[in-house]
Amino acid sequence: MSLMRIALRMACVEAIRGNTFAGNNVLDSEMGAIDIAVDGTVDSERSAPFISIYTAEANGSDKGRLSLFGRMKTELVFDMAISAQMQRRDDEGNLVIGDLPVTPMSDRAYEVSIDVLQHEIIAALGSPKNEWAEIARQILTDNIEAIEISVGRSSSKTRLAARQIRITVDLPAGPTNLPLSENHAFSMFLNKLDEGDEDEYRDEDFKGLATALRGVLTNDHAGWELDQFRYGMSETELDNLRLTNLADTTISEVEIEVGLAS
Repeated sequence: MSLMRIALRMACVEAIRGNTFAGNNVLDSEMGAIDIAVDGTVDSERSAPFISIYTAEANGSDKGRLSLFGRMKTELVFDMAISAQMQRRDDEGNLVIGDLPVTPMSDRAYEVSIDVLQHEIIAALGSPKNEWAEIARQILTDNIEAIEISVGRSSSKTRLAARQIRITVDLPAGPTNLPLSENHAFSMFLNKLDEGDEDEYRDEDFKGLATALRGVLTNDHAGWELDQFRYGMSETELDNLRLTNLADTTISEVEIEVGLAS
C-alpha cells in the first residue's frame, strides 16, 4: 500500500512542479500549508502562491486476507492558496499574482487566480508529454471513486483564496518483490527516479530513494513462499490448494482407465 502511495504522491508533485504559475513551489506532504478550522475558515502564512500535495485517509479490504499488499483506497489531496501577501509587482510596476493582473482591493482577482491555478494543475496531470504525469495516470485511472472540490473562506484580515481537491482512488496492488514488469507503474516510477535531476540535491535525493525502494523490495521468497508472502495465505490454505512443496512431489504412477462405448 505505502509504496504505491509514495509513487502516486511524488509523480503528482513532479508532474505539476514548474507547470503552473506557482512555479516550483509545489510542496510534498506539507499538510499544514493551509490551516483549515472546524468552521471551514482557512488561513495560510505562506508568502507565495503554492500547491501542497499529500495522501490522507487510506483503507482496504481483501476479503479477510491478512495481506496489506492488495488494493487500497486512499485520498489524494491538493491544497492551494493565493493571498494579498503573495502578490508582487512586475517590471512595469503593476500588481500581479503569478502572471495574472491584480486589481487592488478586488476579491475577484484572487478567485480568478485560484481558478486558473486549479486549471493548470489539471492540465499538467493531463499533458501527454509529461512523463511524471503518465506515471500518475497509470495509478489514478485504475479506479477513481470521487473527486471533491471545496473552497474555504478566509478567517484573516488578509484577502485569501484557497481551494482543496480530494480524489478518492482505488490504488492498484502494491509491489512485493523484484523484478517488475516494465509496464508496471512502480517500475516506471523507479526508472524515472533513476534519471535524476539537473539540480544536484534533487538528483541525489531521487537516485538515493530509488536505491532504497529497490532494497525494500528485495526478498528471498520464491515459489509457494512468495504466494504466502504476497497474499497472506496460511500454510493450511496453501496445502489445501496443493501449492506447498510441489518441488518435492514426485509422480510415481499414473493409472488411466478408458471405457469402450458399447
